[in-house]
Amino acid sequence: MKFFLKKYSFIPALIILFTFLISSSLVKEGTYAGLKLWLFTVFPTLFPFILTTEIIKSTGGIEIISKIFHPIISKITGVSKDGAYPVVIGFLCGFPMGAKSVSDVLEKNKISSVEATYLLTFCNMLSPGFLSGYYCTQVLGGYFNSLSVLIILYLAQISTGLLFRQTLFRKYNFLSHSSNNAHISDTSFSLDTLLKNSLTGLLKIAGYIIIFSILCQYINRFITNTYINISLLSLSEITTGLNYLCIADVPIFHKVILGNIFIGFGGICGLFQTIEIIKKHKLPIRPYLFSRLVCAMFSLIYSLILTV
Repeated sequence: MKFFLKKYSFIPALIILFTFLISSSLVKEGTYAGLKLWLFTVFPTLFPFILTTEIIKSTGGIEIISKIFHPIISKITGVSKDGAYPVVIGFLCGFPMGAKSVSDVLEKNKISSVEATYLLTFCNMLSPGFLSGYYCTQVLGGYFNSLSVLIILYLAQISTGLLFRQTLFRKYNFLSHSSNNAHISDTSFSLDTLLKNSLTGLLKIAGYIIIFSILCQYINRFITNTYINISLLSLSEITTGLNYLCIADVPIFHKVILGNIFIGFGGICGLFQTIEIIKKHKLPIRPYLFSRLVCAMFSLIYSLILTV
């Protein structure tokens, strides 16, 4: 079976190539839309945060941030002292900075692989700036109070983390973890290297966004039902889905329910970006994927309770 799959793995690529050839206009539109999204939204939003976290990692800032915030974060989530850093960065800077910060502390051996897997279940979501500045004001038209929407979405993330802590990760004591190099920071500081690392990561993200933007063009062309269209777009690439949700002619209550669910899930494009960030550590991806489904469920429950 494996030999068959390996020998004929080129067939799907040929089918995709043929599809692109007979619908080149959709490919061009999708590529342009993805590049535009990355260049004017994702890049200016993420680049300062990615570069800053690279500097923090290289100058020993992880230890300082962890020391400040770990008492309350560790008490609530059960993470180690250094595990508090990804929670802070993920909650303040948003996706994919949560996943990157997990990768950073794991790379320095400050947390275990198991704790890194646990952290990914709840600290990798869209940033509060994006949620309040775009989702609440434009997509929802300011109809719902931004604070109440943020409470719903963050409560869903925290609930997901606590559920996984009491089930899948219940037997692990992360508070007892001690790293071999907890007090060692990088002695060499090269801005050129930090810029290279930051831009390389952003270019990879651009590739994923363009790929899924092309997919979204096909969905938008051939799926005419509004709710199915928005659902497939949001499941594929969350930002594109929210853009279409913004202009969709559906009741505002439906918008907030659908939007919160899809934000809780994060989109398949986001899943692939997270895999790219953590793949060098060979962490299991199933717990992260399952956590996105659970978070979407919590987002639905809290939305129904707090927005009715």
